[in-house]
Amino acid sequence: MLRSIEAARRQGALSWELRTAISLTELWQAEGRRDPATDLLTSTRSRFTEGFATADLVRSTVVLENLHASP
Repeated sequence: MLRSIEAARRQGALSWELRTAISLTELWQAEGRRDPATDLLTSTRSRFTEGFATADLVRSTVVLENLHASP
């Protein structure tokens, strides 16, 4: 998945990068890697300036809220 994120960055495909970051964040959360998961998704999401009602950005918000709510 990291290769997918790198490819998306090279191509300037921020939405694709976000989708991959969401998936990787969920995987890392399941593995107990909360801090890198939070950092990855937060940094990717912060680069958006519009489209906050789109499904992927809404989902990223939910994933981050779940990360913060997890013990």
